[in-house]
Amino acid sequence: MCMLFVSKKMKRNIFVCTKIFLHISDDVPDEIIHQISSYLDLPTLTTTISLVNKRWNYIVENNNKLWETFSFSYPINLDERALQKIYKHCNFFTTFLGGNAEITINAPLQDLYFNNIFSCAKNIVYLELDNTEVSSLFALKYLKSLEILSLNHCINIQNCDIEVLEQLQNIEQLYIMHTSISARAICDVFKEGRSKLFVLDLQGTEFIYSEILTVLRILPNLNFFGLSLFETISLANFDSTFRPK
Repeated sequence: MCMLFVSKKMKRNIFVCTKIFLHISDDVPDEIIHQISSYLDLPTLTTTISLVNKRWNYIVENNNKLWETFSFSYPINLDERALQKIYKHCNFFTTFLGGNAEITINAPLQDLYFNNIFSCAKNIVYLELDNTEVSSLFALKYLKSLEILSLNHCINIQNCDIEVLEQLQNIEQLYIMHTSISARAICDVFKEGRSKLFVLDLQGTEFIYSEILTVLRILPNLNFFGLSLFETISLANFDSTFRPK
């Protein structure tokens, strides 16, 4: 057990308290840390915490392992400065989940930063850009290791943007729900087949009967095919073909 005794004389020596505060190890009980900090006046305590934060920032900036998974579990604002910092570490990413980010720059600038990031982030396996305003997927061609891609509710992407998927041969799971992408564009992108793809979620995309059959033919290993029913295909027609007999 770590023992630390603080003399009352330390009240007259702010410098000593500050040095102790900065060098305490993790096994020092919280109450002792509180006792030490109680000897510091507010300006000194503020400065001390600032120094501790600088040490933590140094660890974060220089530990590449911490940057392998980049995930926004809760909404967070991303401005241009934050995106610049992300770009600085992007070559270490294996997972990038950006759907909860609230990006405060305009769509063209978003495209610029995302393209810069993904042109360097060649180790990404899982990429999620749900609900972002991204309108260019050009840089995804560099993500040869990509296995999971989610573009749900990316309303700015067009049919021509997903042509990049032809170059991503390792895709196993693809989620493109409620976008402007057409069923015909999906059929064209995967016309040569894709043996590794086993999840394809296209809910919100309008299919005709023949396009559904085309997808099932060119992607025979699908375990999940997410669809929404439109007037172009009746429930009775769907049931007669796809319901288990």
